[in-house]
Amino acid sequence: MRRSGFTLLEMIAVVVILMLGTTVSVSVLRKRSGGAEFSERCRAFRDFCLEVRTQAMDTGRVRSVYLAAGEERCFEAGEPAEGAGNEITPLVPPPEIDPGAAQEAEEAAVREAALPAKRWEIPEDFVTETPEDGLFERQEIFRFHPDGGGFQAAELCFERGNFRAEFRIQPLTGELLLLEGDEEKGASW
Repeated sequence: MRRSGFTLLEMIAVVVILMLGTTVSVSVLRKRSGGAEFSERCRAFRDFCLEVRTQAMDTGRVRSVYLAAGEERCFEAGEPAEGAGNEITPLVPPPEIDPGAAQEAEEAAVREAALPAKRWEIPEDFVTETPEDGLFERQEIFRFHPDGGGFQAAELCFERGNFRAEFRIQPLTGELLLLEGDEEKGASW
């Protein structure tokens, strides 16, 4: 006797296999999209730091990236605090200013005194080490010099679930390196 269709048991087995395949693929895609979103946000922070570095080179003034203390959960750009290592000299000394150009330099300094505020909000689901409340008004993380060089004052890591990103600065070039990875795959630059 010849069969012309599928039995109910065979059809149920096929449906179960399709459901398992769909479940696995959806969970993999969700995990990848979470990692992609995390990477995109970390790159946005790196871009913020590059804007601060560019600002230091454009204005000829040292600029720092600070972690704001308290409930704000943000990074801010600003001038280094007095006595916070401003004695670090740039690799290339600034040119001598002749007396005739002194007035022009003073006017430029007045224009640059009110630099636009730069802020980067830390996403709600990111975990980062913050100074204990009351100890610091703000904690310096990176410092950028007018010659493009940089200085890392504190370690900076972001975590979200299994994902982790570390930021390191190259002192001579001021380039900000981003080390990303997750617990399953390890880290990669």
